Amino acid sequence: MEILKNDKLIQIIKLVFVIIWMIIVFCFSNEAGEKSRDTSGRLTEQVVNIITSHTNADEKTKTEIKEKIEPITRKLAHYTLYTIGGIIILNYINTYNISKKKKIIASMITGTAYAATDELHQLFTDGRSASVIDIGIDTLGIITGVCIFLCLLKIYNIIHRKEK
Repeated sequence: MEILKNDKLIQIIKLVFVIIWMIIVFCFSNEAGEKSRDTSGRLTEQVVNIITSHTNADEKTKTEIKEKIEPITRKLAHYTLYTIGGIIILNYINTYNISKKKKIIASMITGTAYAATDELHQLFTDGRSASVIDIGIDTLGIITGVCIFLCLLKIYNIIHRKEK
């Protein structure tokens, strides 16, 4: 009976991580367009400074580089955030006693559905818009996260088998 209680507690903790991730995504999506652009702009600026640190690039060149890579930075942020989501969602769904295939499908459906609702939410956020491309990028992130989780689980199981 004690094992069952521990399993339920672990399941609840993993669900809390999914909810925290969803809240973080919601908060990013809730930022007005200008604030969101400022956030990604600061990150892009840091990347440009790192890239150009060994050159004599002037401010005009740095600005041109920033303008070219900022859209990529924004898309990578989507991808990365949803990759983390894919890991966290499958980690939670993995606590259920269902087939591996159903766990993977449930994780992908959950992540993609959340990406779609996230984009819908942005329609109601000042200065933001919805993008089907972003849903696709988010879904690729979910798939990547699911694959990472499955690889880590396989490695864990290999190591765990060797210890026995």
